[in-house]
Amino acid sequence: MLLLLAGLVLAVSSMMLWVILEKGYSPSWLTWIEIHKWSGFGLFVAAVTHVGLHWKWLLAMSRRVFRRSLD
Repeated sequence: MLLLLAGLVLAVSSMMLWVILEKGYSPSWLTWIEIHKWSGFGLFVAAVTHVGLHWKWLLAMSRRVFRRSLD
């Protein structure tokens, strides 16, 4: 759920920064830069945590897939 939320915030902040807001150093621009930066960091942390929690499953599925492809 955190991955989805961080991804959505990152997408919305991207749209705000590159499509909707005027470029420049206004207070709203700097606020959206901070939102974008921290949501990107949150997405990274959530993704690494997710992979870490499911590492055994990822290894097992990778072995199964590569074993089939070698046969």
